Amino acid sequence: MFASIGGRVAQIYIAETSGVYQPSWTLDEVDARMPEIMDRREPVVFGLNGHVEHINYSFAMASSAG
Repeated sequence: MFASIGGRVAQIYIAETSGVYQPSWTLDEVDARMPEIMDRREPVVFGLNGHVEHINYSFAMASSAG
């Protein structure tokens, strides 16, 4: 998707935060870690195969936490 205004054209895209991993979660743990979960400093941008790349990224994070 593109955005255009005032002579500027830009691409609009969907990205994720890098997220955090732990083997299981409670709602209170999610709440406590929201600053980390919502940290946008290093976004992860998946291309046209975004869904598949998202799944691979998530499982790679879980595997490396070992």
